[in-house]
Amino acid sequence: MWRMVLRDLQWRRRRFILAGLATSLVFAVTLVLTGVSTSVHQESKRVVARFDADVWMVGRGVSGPFTSAASLPVTAADVVAAVPGVTRAEPVALLRATLRDDDVLDVNLIGIRVGGLGEPTPSEGSRLAGPGEAVVDEDLGVELGDTITLGGHPLRVVGLADRIRYTFGIPTVFVPVEDAQRVSLGGAPVISTVVVQGTPQTVPDGLQAMDDGEVLADLERPLARATDSIDLILVLLTITAAGIVGLIVYLSTIERMADLAVLKATGSSKRFMAFGLAVQALLLSIASAAAAAVLAALIGPAFPVTLEVQGSTYIRLLALAVTVGVVASFAGVWRAIRVDPVSAFGGR
Repeated sequence: MWRMVLRDLQWRRRRFILAGLATSLVFAVTLVLTGVSTSVHQESKRVVARFDADVWMVGRGVSGPFTSAASLPVTAADVVAAVPGVTRAEPVALLRATLRDDDVLDVNLIGIRVGGLGEPTPSEGSRLAGPGEAVVDEDLGVELGDTITLGGHPLRVVGLADRIRYTFGIPTVFVPVEDAQRVSLGGAPVISTVVVQGTPQTVPDGLQAMDDGEVLADLERPLARATDSIDLILVLLTITAAGIVGLIVYLSTIERMADLAVLKATGSSKRFMAFGLAVQALLLSIASAAAAAVLAALIGPAFPVTLEVQGSTYIRLLALAVTVGVVASFAGVWRAIRVDPVSAFGGR
């Protein structure tokens, strides 16, 4: 059976190569989009986990710290710090700003207390030491010692950090909370949230407590339409891959009807013929998945969003390839097992 399968693949190699290239491109796009979706979720998880908060205090009635306007007075941090059970409470401003250079670049702006919760560890340079300094994302394209201007305010870059992006890969700039207020709030002494370590026994008036899960949901809610669209495209790509493989296997079956009739007339079972066609589809699909991994690696660096393709993603791609191969072989198998053995002898 294996020899028969391999000989048929060799005989129709051009068709199978072209089909494999088309399918591998579909699988490669699937890998890339999966990497985008994974990156979006992992970025959100990292920025929330960075603060190592047990509780996030926000204004009562707001949806969360990332999607609501900064509205808490900075003095709320002192009020929360005085609550029994709180071991640490610090003000944080979660804002947006634009960096003006040759082009206008959107950045996430996070104002924190110097040496406080959420401060990133730079891969180059040093941590924040005082006003007028910034630790920025490596993807921002600036160097240590450069001066960046946000909202008309100059800030000196003292540190470069990696993996501090969020909201579809938008670079992040960390500054002292007072600088964040000057850049985006006109100097108003307000913040977005108070990050808390410990277990507050009460919630001060005018505030509400949120945990990491609720904050993460708040951060990802505006992204839901985009990530849902990616998921829908992944489903459509899977159907496309199955259609390509299925069409090739079906056409191969049609061309081999006389051969299949001879096999059936000489005693070959339906299971034997069905298994041979399924193996063809599986080989085509799995080979395409392997080629897709290479294509995705080549496409990834050119993609505008950093991709995070995890090991489990490749395992899921292999499982997807097997599923596509099996499903795609159904039409050919159904046609093969219905062939009339009499047609092998010129009958109709």
